[in-house]
Amino acid sequence: MRITGAALVAAAVLATACGSSSSPNPRAAATPSSTPSASPTVEQSPPAGALTSARLKAALIGVSDLPTGFSKDSVALGTTLLTSATDTACAKAFQTVNSVLKSGPVAVFAEAHASFSKGKTGPFLRDSIRSYPTRAAAVRFLADVHSVFTKCPTFQVTNPTTQRVTAVRLSPLAFPRVGNEGVAVVAELATRGGSVLRSLLVFARQGQSIAYVVEIANGASDAPLLEKAVRAQVAKLTKA
Repeated sequence: MRITGAALVAAAVLATACGSSSSPNPRAAATPSSTPSASPTVEQSPPAGALTSARLKAALIGVSDLPTGFSKDSVALGTTLLTSATDTACAKAFQTVNSVLKSGPVAVFAEAHASFSKGKTGPFLRDSIRSYPTRAAAVRFLADVHSVFTKCPTFQVTNPTTQRVTAVRLSPLAFPRVGNEGVAVVAELATRGGSVLRSLLVFARQGQSIAYVVEIANGASDAPLLEKAVRAQVAKLTKA
């Protein structure tokens, strides 16, 4: 389901806080969401209504938008869960919608990322904002996210390097509408060793930009923290 202007809606979604490893360890497994370029690049002129990467970067939330105790990570960490060729279509579909697509009908025009940690044990926040060439592309991407998440309530992923298997279980997350529309979800990632990582994910569209904010906890999740971060991020996108 989607969070629309007409109602407060819950959605089912897949989530992960893993990078190069399929282990539910938010700090050891998370990977940088972008790699610095070896040489300066010239940014192309944006389509009408789209935001450049410079404007998106300036619109990212900061420590001042979060409760006391958070610090900004020196390198922005992402939420990638690696899959293997033998994994199910659901696992691969989640990896696709959880990625920043560079080509195709829902390719982004520009992106910016930040992540925050409250000490070594969390909670942790991942913040990604993307601008699309058109409003229709942003709407379509969010529809794709909703479609994948509602069709795939459970699945497993296998790390292609370590062969470690992680089970993903999805459940609805009640979340107020922020922006024009959105998708809000809960995900629990469990390894065969018994450890479980819980994540709350929200995609919120504002015009032709989308904010994707994730709260990761080793224990109880903090929904008010996530709502505060999402509201702050959408407000900044609106003014960008």
